[in-house]
Amino acid sequence: MKTLFKMIMAGVFASTLILTPSAQAAPKLLKVDKAKAAVIAAAEAGRPMTVNEIYKVFSGRSWIWDNGAGYFAVSKRDFTAWSGRGKKATYAKGSWFIASGGRLCFNATWYAMNGAGKKVTCFENRKNGKKMYQRRLPDGEWYVFSHTPPYSYDAIRKLKRGDYVARRLARNERYITKNMPEIDECAYYEVGKRFICNMFK
Repeated sequence: MKTLFKMIMAGVFASTLILTPSAQAAPKLLKVDKAKAAVIAAAEAGRPMTVNEIYKVFSGRSWIWDNGAGYFAVSKRDFTAWSGRGKKATYAKGSWFIASGGRLCFNATWYAMNGAGKKVTCFENRKNGKKMYQRRLPDGEWYVFSHTPPYSYDAIRKLKRGDYVARRLARNERYITKNMPEIDECAYYEVGKRFICNMFK
């Protein structure tokens, strides 16, 4: 996830260069574009990772994010996650699965202070030679997820064996349960129906 953030910031920086009248701007922008184009070309020239390959990479591990983490449990393929804290706290409970085309997905209900909702998130994974590439679907940018063997800065280093989620998920769940504003279900009805709804509360 940190790699994705860096690539997004690289794009923002590149846009700034276009607007800055500098003799060095064009060469730097060209270099960024060439690097991104090379990654995209290599990823698309590669092959989708197999179910077994993806399972070996993610199963039983926690994916550490900048401000949270997601855990891909072996048992029942449960997926749990947390992000943020306090008023920005969220947590998720659901399942993860591997689909055709090298896709890793998790289908979970996310809980926050303003309510809850289901969301399916998928990442496409491909291999080309000794590199693993990944992008978030449907339109995320390709980036190198791992080399073989992994480099110290590879995104795969953010995968830690074991459950790094349960404790902080429980913390966020307690906070949200205690502090979430009570929702008046009757408020969504028209005036007449709202009166009847309130009678049966």
